[in-house]
Amino acid sequence: MTQEKGYMSVVHELFHALGFSKGLFDKFRDCSHSVEGNCPRRMSRVVREIYGVTRLVTSSVIRHAQEHFGCLTEERFGGPLHVENGVVSSHWSQKLMYGSIMAPKLGMAHQTVVDPLTLAFFEDTGWYKVDYDQAGQYLWGKDTGCKFGFHESCQRDSRFFCKTGNGKSCHYLHKDKGHCKTVDRYCGMVESDQGDQCFLPITNTKVSGLEKYSQSSLCFMSNLTMSGNDFAPLEGMCLQHRCDVKQTLEVKVESSAWIVCPYGHTINVPGYHGYVKCPDSKEAVCPLVEETVDMTTVKDSTTMTPETTTWTETSSVINVSHISTIHIQTTKQEKALSSGCTWKSQLHTFIIILHSTVFMFW
Repeated sequence: MTQEKGYMSVVHELFHALGFSKGLFDKFRDCSHSVEGNCPRRMSRVVREIYGVTRLVTSSVIRHAQEHFGCLTEERFGGPLHVENGVVSSHWSQKLMYGSIMAPKLGMAHQTVVDPLTLAFFEDTGWYKVDYDQAGQYLWGKDTGCKFGFHESCQRDSRFFCKTGNGKSCHYLHKDKGHCKTVDRYCGMVESDQGDQCFLPITNTKVSGLEKYSQSSLCFMSNLTMSGNDFAPLEGMCLQHRCDVKQTLEVKVESSAWIVCPYGHTINVPGYHGYVKCPDSKEAVCPLVEETVDMTTVKDSTTMTPETTTWTETSSVINVSHISTIHIQTTKQEKALSSGCTWKSQLHTFIIILHSTVFMFW
């Protein structure tokens, strides 16, 4: 276990200690209509089965689940809970909340976030006030609708689910390779191991000569070869990429030119057989970068020079030259990748909370 995953595991267990436990569901308090500090016990059931999925149906969790998955038509579309051998556990569903800090099986540290649904859980206990700005960027199942994870969803949604095979595939965030592992009869998900990270430079004699492991590399499904079968099976390959402020994605193979990779399409690379499949999600590979303009330094529009954009080969820094002062802010997910002490610092914060919180479970 890496040091970062160790810190992450401690945060997971601390969240259980702070109240993420099925044994406390019946002790949740309803503060929606009460004066602060005088919240009665919740009288209605907080766990219900909706379309065959066991869900936590408290108000904040429902609101954030509906918003995240894009399911606004089901009033009781709450947070999906993990059920094992017919018994509800103290975790979110592994299949429907993959990558959450409160999933039963944690992935690699850079693939795992404190998601909004987990923070909503703590808000709905009635014991905490939550700052949702501290939630990480959580993309698993984003905007997929009410039937995400159902049989038909697993069969058609290649963004999140996979079919088992011998070759390596790409994790849904495209930062790692991995193998497709089945989670139930119909659904498979890509899980990564140490050494599968495309963004970490490595020396590996078994790696294809076309691949490059670097800070600017992502995983792409491809069957590129110097000479061979154009219809060979696709496998995960680590290739260099770059993005601009408009979220345009470009790919580079060895000494080739940079080639625009339209989302959801395939591209050919001159001089190579086969093709590269471009990712479906721009949010995963080219997150939107916020621009903050210091208006005190903006000159009159009649004297402004045209804006120029400089590409970068790293995934977390985009340089923009402009007559005004523009501050580029990376997304939370990029900050997590660039910071070597993300989970360590969060662990320190939660230890302070644990020491300063008085639980009112009666």
